Amino acid sequence: MRPTYRLIVPIMLACSVSLFNTSPVSAQSNAELLDETRRINARMAELEAKILKAEERALAAEAKAEAIEDKSDTPPNTTGLKGARLAFSGHLNRGLLFYDDGEEDDIRHVDNDNSSTRMRVIGDADITSELTVGTIFEVQFESNSSRDIQQTDTGSVLSSNSFTERKMEIYIDHQRFGRLWLGQGDSASIGTSLVDFSGTTVVGYSGLSDVGASLLFRDTNTGELSTIEMGDVLRNFDGLARDDRIRYDTPEYNGFKLSTSIADDDEKDLSLRYNTSLGGLKIGAAASYSDRTAGVDQYNGSFSVLHSQSGLSVTAATGSQSRTGSDPTFVYGKLGFQQQRFAFGKTAVSIDTYYAENTNVEGDESFAVGTQVVQGISSVGTEIFLGARLVDHETPGQDLDEVATILTGARVKF
Repeated sequence: MRPTYRLIVPIMLACSVSLFNTSPVSAQSNAELLDETRRINARMAELEAKILKAEERALAAEAKAEAIEDKSDTPPNTTGLKGARLAFSGHLNRGLLFYDDGEEDDIRHVDNDNSSTRMRVIGDADITSELTVGTIFEVQFESNSSRDIQQTDTGSVLSSNSFTERKMEIYIDHQRFGRLWLGQGDSASIGTSLVDFSGTTVVGYSGLSDVGASLLFRDTNTGELSTIEMGDVLRNFDGLARDDRIRYDTPEYNGFKLSTSIADDDEKDLSLRYNTSLGGLKIGAAASYSDRTAGVDQYNGSFSVLHSQSGLSVTAATGSQSRTGSDPTFVYGKLGFQQQRFAFGKTAVSIDTYYAENTNVEGDESFAVGTQVVQGISSVGTEIFLGARLVDHETPGQDLDEVATILTGARVKF
């Protein structure tokens, strides 16, 4: 608040005139009084200007100090290109994996491959109000991936302890004409087996082989490890994955989006996605066709429905391949429930089941059941998870033990 100098200064000046002017008032001429008044007014204006300037300098210094403090707390992302936007993000996902193959059990320190540890840099800039150009650079670093560990390991799986490219791509996006991608990134069909609103995908979803894919089934009769890995039989045929490709996505229309891509080795795919909210229901679905190498045709899809008020969800996925020798097929189902039971984050629980046949050799069958629990801590971007699964595989001419796994840990986003 400004000091009340508007009252103090005139009073002080008036007092000064009275004290130091020894001549009687009656002796002063009107001209002298007028001159004195003008000098007082000029002095008041000069003092007011100086005070205003001092106040302005103080406010500017205070604002500068606040700006410096804000910058030290949250440094902005910057880029060398004027007008461009830059975002840096990622997460770490670590856990403990227990397995029991019927003869041997162990606990391993792993990186949870359901959502591998990664970091990404995304940059974009507007060419016009409708046209944007952008880049995505994303790598992962998994120390002892949950997908790579095996009973025969004597230590960490060194093959997974390195940076691995995930996305290195550019895109051009037009609000009315869609988006064109070029480089290493998602195919049009990736994720079409993964639509899942249960809130527990960090520890369990249709991609069962992300946990224990390299674990070997053990022969029931001999007790020896077989040559069949869990990843050979637990498959969800999720599109063409990531590859060097060119891809096009249409704009979304009434919840629908169509995508297509062409990758190396002349692999091609086409997908259709749908997302909407209807009467308290969140609905998502996806389906795709992939023309893979060696003349393999692949069809797959998934859907998930979440009732927002009750927190109940239903998820399903299926897929198959047409190839020489066998036609592998899988089906997957999950029931979920999520609710904000604690102030610090949402709690989600689910149970799921999986069945597949002909995935490794003609006539084999695989069956799995699992349960998952995830507790979110929203203020620090953290999810604490626990998932358990039992896998049974039957193959012609061989009896194999069941494999049980339990994975617990945390994913922290930044």
